[in-house]
Amino acid sequence: MNLEKQLGTILKQIIDQESLNYLKTNPFGVYQNLIDKDVAEHSARLILMTLLAKIPEKLERNNWDLETLIQYIQKECCLNQDAAETLANLYEKLFSPENRVNWKQRVNEGFIEFCGRSWHFKLKAESAWNNDGCCVDAEFSASFDLEVCDKEILVGQLKALLTSNPYVKAEAIYQHIEKILKAELSKDFDGYVTAEDYYPPVAEDYGYNYEEIINEFCGNYGFKVSDLEMDGETSDYY
Repeated sequence: MNLEKQLGTILKQIIDQESLNYLKTNPFGVYQNLIDKDVAEHSARLILMTLLAKIPEKLERNNWDLETLIQYIQKECCLNQDAAETLANLYEKLFSPENRVNWKQRVNEGFIEFCGRSWHFKLKAESAWNNDGCCVDAEFSASFDLEVCDKEILVGQLKALLTSNPYVKAEAIYQHIEKILKAELSKDFDGYVTAEDYYPPVAEDYGYNYEEIINEFCGNYGFKVSDLEMDGETSDYY
C-alpha cells in the first residue's frame, strides 16, 4: 500500500468512527493515531500541518478543484509542489462525493436508533453508616426500562456528546446515560445512609426516595420509566 492510500485509509477510518468533527477539533489526536498505526513521523506531521491549516473545514465549505487545493496546501503549509500534490490527491479522494453523502447520512444515526428503542438499566449502590465504632452496611438496587418520550429535551441534554461526535452509537449513548444514573444514585444513597449521626439507615425504605429521583431524571431528560423494581438491604450492627 502506497503512502497516499495508507494515510487516506486511516483518516477515513478515524472519520467513520469519530466523525469528521474529530479531524477539526482534535488534530493532535489524529497525529497520535497515525503514529500508533506505524505511519512515519514525517508523514504524520504533514497530515497534522494540513489539519492545523483547516483543510477539512475548507473542503466542507468549498467545492475546490484539484489545482486550487494544491495551491492552497502549498501556500498554507509551506510545502513543495510534490508534497502538496500528494496531500491534495489524498484529500480529494477522502472527500469524494460518495464519502460526503455517507457522512451526512450518518449524522445522528445513533441518536435516532437510541430514541427508537427501550433500554434496560440495572443499578446498585452501597454505603456504610458508622457511629462510635458501631457500623451498619447498606445497599440498594434498582432495575427499570427507559424509553424516550421527548427527543427535544434529550437532544438538549446530550448536546455536548452529539456535537463532539455526531456518529455516536446508540450503545454509547446508553452507556453515557447509565453513567449519569449510577453517579446520581451513588451520591444520593450515600447521603441517605450517612444523614443521621445517631440513627442507622433503613435501606429497605430508600425506594421512596429513589422513585422521586428517577421520576425527576426522566422529566429532565425526556424519558418515561416502566417496570421499576427496587430492593434495599441493611445489615445488622457490627
